[in-house]
Amino acid sequence: MVLLKSFFVFFVVFVQSSFGAPSSRKKQDLPKAAYYERIGNSKVFVFKSSINSTVFSQIIGNDKSRKNDDSPFYTVNLGTLVSKFQEWQREMPRVKPFYSVKTNNEPVILSTLAALGSGFDCASKNEINMILGNNKLTTPENIIFAHTIKPEKFILHADKMGINKMTFDNEEELYKVKKFHSNPRMVLRINVSDPTASHKLGSKFGSNPVTDAPKLLEKAAELGLKVIGISFHIGSGATKEETYGIGIKYARDLFDKGFELGHNMTLLDIGGGYPGNDTDEEISLQKIAKVVNTALDKYFPESGNYEIIAEPGRYFATAPVSVTANIVSSVEIKAERITKKPTDSNITAYSYYLNDGVYGTFACKVADFCPTISSFPLFPKKNQTQYISAVWGPTCSDSDLIEEQTNLPHMEVGEWLYYPYMGAYSIVLATDFNGFERAKGYYCIDEKSLQYIKSRKAAKLDLVSVLF
Repeated sequence: MVLLKSFFVFFVVFVQSSFGAPSSRKKQDLPKAAYYERIGNSKVFVFKSSINSTVFSQIIGNDKSRKNDDSPFYTVNLGTLVSKFQEWQREMPRVKPFYSVKTNNEPVILSTLAALGSGFDCASKNEINMILGNNKLTTPENIIFAHTIKPEKFILHADKMGINKMTFDNEEELYKVKKFHSNPRMVLRINVSDPTASHKLGSKFGSNPVTDAPKLLEKAAELGLKVIGISFHIGSGATKEETYGIGIKYARDLFDKGFELGHNMTLLDIGGGYPGNDTDEEISLQKIAKVVNTALDKYFPESGNYEIIAEPGRYFATAPVSVTANIVSSVEIKAERITKKPTDSNITAYSYYLNDGVYGTFACKVADFCPTISSFPLFPKKNQTQYISAVWGPTCSDSDLIEEQTNLPHMEVGEWLYYPYMGAYSIVLATDFNGFERAKGYYCIDEKSLQYIKSRKAAKLDLVSVLF
């Protein structure tokens, strides 16, 4: 459920008047007017037609500059999030997404996905509370406690909140869950890893599907615990879509073993690893879907009434979010300092220092969750010479390097640098290290996408428009 303010205020204002027109766009190109809704306790600007994330960031940046406010910010385009959800449904209609909350726990993103009908992959007590706390975005049946190693208090909390689906990959966890949960429905996680994944999870999670998993099914039966399904995760930043097919085949074999032992197995969880930016990665949702759909038809046909879920994170979170930071220093240097090539000693280059960095919203770079980070001026000018450039964050750390080498026009203090595709493992990892403030969020959606959310069966909304 999306909680909204229960008051109704009318006050129409043109966006141009409120924010000013970005210098790189004609005034008549800007949206004429907007109103806002309260979604996830956040003010979401609603535009009459589809709005580009760059344009929305320009509107915010222009307004902040007019107010002499140079603080960093990020924008979340919920229209893009809706489009990603619709794409998922087109490509894998049998697979229900259980969004991985750790990727980006912005309340407005969680609320929107809940309204669209997504489930949630939670790994801790706090993540469970984000979904089932005061806002109660969904029901306990739409949550999987997808951590194979759970503290006793977390298991007790899951039981209290009515969450029964939880993963395991070892015998010790079975004993623990049996002791601290009244009615668990266990999901056995197996190790199915793409060797090319940037984050290989198999060394930490998952039982061997051939040698260990059958024994764990036997132990669960011996303890009187219900195992309802199999899960796997091929790794984050994976490139081999065929790995999903391998995992689904292993799951089929273990379903058969489980049935022999008396387990009523109906749930298949094909995990995560879905790309957030198809244009920048070797794998696409379309390629994955082709493998998954074929394997499901072969091993888990619709006639079997199986519940198929997945745990996408980056897929939903990456594209809707863009980050914009202000240049606090622009220093002319020799290109050799950046390229490390003595032959570049006579070439002009620039070092730019921003008021956001890898200890802030760009933390995904340190955690290696950003396939690439690429910037351009928020307000570009025509026919500018490009210079070799380095982009640094604001802290005293020499590791606070956002872009080691890139090409940018000469920019001055006070100008904005814009970074698209920044929603995954960025905001959620940001700190205020060295005393630098975290970026503030601004949210938008178009009317068509908003109406689609309202039309969804899961959208138990009492929407109150607040016009400004």
